[in-house]
Amino acid sequence: MSMSTSMSMFDTLLLAESDTIAWDPQDDPISLVERGIVPLQRANLVRNDVYAFAMDDPRSQPFAMLRSRVLRHTGTTQAQLIAVTSAKPREGKSFVALNLAAALSHIHPTWLIDADLRNPSIARRLGFTPLHGIDTFLHGDDAIVPLRCRLDTDLLTVIAIHEAQADSAKLLASPRAGKAFATLRTLAAGAVCVIDTPPVLEGDDLMILAQHVDAVLLVVEEGRTLHADLRESLRILSPTPVLGTVLNRTLLPVRAQYYGQYPYRSAP
Repeated sequence: MSMSTSMSMFDTLLLAESDTIAWDPQDDPISLVERGIVPLQRANLVRNDVYAFAMDDPRSQPFAMLRSRVLRHTGTTQAQLIAVTSAKPREGKSFVALNLAAALSHIHPTWLIDADLRNPSIARRLGFTPLHGIDTFLHGDDAIVPLRCRLDTDLLTVIAIHEAQADSAKLLASPRAGKAFATLRTLAAGAVCVIDTPPVLEGDDLMILAQHVDAVLLVVEEGRTLHADLRESLRILSPTPVLGTVLNRTLLPVRAQYYGQYPYRSAP
């Protein structure tokens, strides 16, 4: 890997430990990404349903509550890697992962990792095009390159996916996947890592990934997720601890007038 197009592991560690980012808003976005910097744009985030960077937005309130639940769990169990998944696609897992990570970033060091190799969405929703990703490491890159995403004073470290992978299960079952998650634990020491993963019932990607994480949040959609699918998902996830379920787009009238299209509640 050429030093002109990527960062070494030493550069990556410096990047992960740095508290300040120097950049000019007039800088070319690609050059910023090459330097590991992603200045986030609030309007773009809202267009992509990422609300929880703004804790005064009522739509962020459920994620503040979910944040407390996650921090309570990580504080008592020392869990670091939290997977967010759903039984099937389009039940809101990426939405929940993004907003949970945004809410966590207000008060705690937080990393957001896109591990849905078949259908990545984190970089697109945050508004940047990654030059590297966890997929490029699995294919042989010599370092995992995190990106520092900043909005106002909030800082979120992101590992994205460069491009979708048709052979995702093969990559996740490779020895490099184990190395990737071991490296992640070291790079993100002291942080909570929110991992957007594939749906449980779509192939065996999540079954492979589950061995590398400490706990799982399972997103279910009111009126869409079948009880049979939920039970089967819980069976497949065992023995990985399930931190809880997040009820997405619930029809229950729990302060729904404040949450608009996206009222949520978490359930044990």
